[in-house]
Amino acid sequence: MIYRYKRKNAGNVTVNYLENGTNTVIDTREVLDGTSKLGLPFTTVQKNVTNFDFVSVVGATTGTYIAADQTVNYYYTRKNAGNVTVNYIEYGTNTVLATQEILNGTQKLGLPFTTVQKAVTNYEFSSVSPSATGIYTATPQTINYYYVRGNAGNVLVHHYEAGTSTSLVPDEVLYGAGKLGLTYTTNPANIPNFSVVNATPPNHTGVYHIGGLTVVTYEYVRDNAR
Repeated sequence: MIYRYKRKNAGNVTVNYLENGTNTVIDTREVLDGTSKLGLPFTTVQKNVTNFDFVSVVGATTGTYIAADQTVNYYYTRKNAGNVTVNYIEYGTNTVLATQEILNGTQKLGLPFTTVQKAVTNYEFSSVSPSATGIYTATPQTINYYYVRGNAGNVLVHHYEAGTSTSLVPDEVLYGAGKLGLTYTTNPANIPNFSVVNATPPNHTGVYHIGGLTVVTYEYVRDNAR
């Protein structure tokens, strides 16, 4: 007489691949089916997970199927990436206009980053290179925000005979395009037979500003009239 036996069912073995400290699932869970395997050995696998380093495992990496379910957790930490350096500079000169920002790449390999376009006094944003957003990589990256100086109003310089609006020499125009926030300086003209009576009017120097025209007026008297 022959007695036949069937191996009993065991509990499953669930294998998780998790980020250390967060328990975020970072790779596909494996389930080793325990059907008809009670008492048999099992082996789990430590996976290579992109952008992560293995840290530890909790539970038996190898063992024996038992009646109850078992869980094995493999823990990983995200690898370090290079920092992202963000510069704010004047287009064409690379003059630094605002404080450089450093986005730390520690344990961020493969994660996305976003940089910020700053408002810079007297300047207008022009472009960003290569992109305002990206992915942390193993090597350091540099993001450059470029700005151009804003346009200001012009400065108009009159040279009048004192007490009149008669021009003794053609008006001068100091154009404000691309000069917002810069300093301007005007000077009296050297006019034969005339002497300036207000060599330093209040606004003979100043700062280019947004808005209307800045008018500087120099007045002169005839030398033989003094």
